[in-house]
Amino acid sequence: MTDDQKIYAEIGRSLWNIMPHTASEIYFYGDIFPKSKGCTTEFKLKKDSSISWFKFGENPEDVELFILSKAELLQKTEPYKQEPWTHFKATLTEAGKFKMDFAYIPEDDSWPGLFMKRVSELSLEEAEEKYIPEEEWKKCVDKYGS
Repeated sequence: MTDDQKIYAEIGRSLWNIMPHTASEIYFYGDIFPKSKGCTTEFKLKKDSSISWFKFGENPEDVELFILSKAELLQKTEPYKQEPWTHFKATLTEAGKFKMDFAYIPEDDSWPGLFMKRVSELSLEEAEEKYIPEEEWKKCVDKYGS
């Protein structure tokens, strides 16, 4: 097994361990920049396919931090270390199918809590829903287009 495959397996096992029995899929989003990083976990409910989150105070923070640290290692392994991605989404299904998606988003077109999307991709209304100030949104749109 290659180094990246070992990391994928560790992330997948960690998600399996925190996946609620009521979920059909679990999603772990993260962003990693030289001086900052962030993450969040969501899951799709079996009963109605709605998206849900762990209740306040019930977040498995130790597991989330472990996954984030493994993602940091992954970012530094082949084939990623030449051109490291900055955002990622790990998905695990109840059948055990695991995949990771990556995005290359510049830090100045990113926002805390906004994962796998550029600020410049958002409409002003979407930016306001994410609590991004209009002047910050406009800066990104002017620099990167929409």
